[in-house]
Amino acid sequence: MTYALKIKSSTHGAGEQELSGLAPLAVARLAPLEENTHSFILKYFKKEWEILEAGCGLGRWMIHLDDLGYSMNGIDLSNQAIEKLKSMRSHLKLEVGDISSMPFEDFQFDAVLSVGVIEHDPDGPEKMLHEMNRVLREDGVMIIIVPVESILRKLVHRPLCSIRYFLLTLAGKKLEFEEYRFSLKDIIRRVEKSGLEIMEYSWVELTPPDKSYTLWVDWGELFKNRTTSELFSLNTAGRIIKRILSSLTPWAAAEGVVIAARKSVR
Repeated sequence: MTYALKIKSSTHGAGEQELSGLAPLAVARLAPLEENTHSFILKYFKKEWEILEAGCGLGRWMIHLDDLGYSMNGIDLSNQAIEKLKSMRSHLKLEVGDISSMPFEDFQFDAVLSVGVIEHDPDGPEKMLHEMNRVLREDGVMIIIVPVESILRKLVHRPLCSIRYFLLTLAGKKLEFEEYRFSLKDIIRRVEKSGLEIMEYSWVELTPPDKSYTLWVDWGELFKNRTTSELFSLNTAGRIIKRILSSLTPWAAAEGVVIAARKSVR
């Protein structure tokens, strides 16, 4: 089942901190710690390709892949993020724009990367998937990452969110859409429907035992390590919970799913 978070404080964390002064280079250092995503990119993207990151933000992946020698292009709705990225990497090819309607030609790119973007449209990801598919060359490769409904989210976080939303509604609080959390089956169906052939998928989470996207973002202050300024660093309770859940299955507390897909040749 796919469900929606409805108030922005539910996912208050990484994005806002990045835009409020956190050094993008520090954020870029997190990229190789997301080992499954990193291995997918190295496996499926070629350095001679023209690669578009759709929704590049402050360039966590663009900076990292640029350092590795990939030819990177980026587009993001935030002029602030693009200008900051330009100030650090002036050679990167960057545009301000909506990935639902991009200023690029059909079949312009060899590969498209989209990390944590398409879940933020309340109408669903279809327009963005279609547009990214449009600019992808025939037989091109797309890698996308979206939040996934893990076991922890299904059994604990989502029910608690439902109670919270009910109480906030009773208190007169206006709820705002934040993002979708997709079931694995649902996001695979949507990607295939957009004209892409799934090649491989895997869970997404920071792999060091002392760091976690899910526990850090979903649970507010409960599992944050207050003795360090490092993003996504867990306290003792958070590390124990991550170790227990990971011993069951890496999907138990996964933040998302990474999907590698190829453009279907019709």
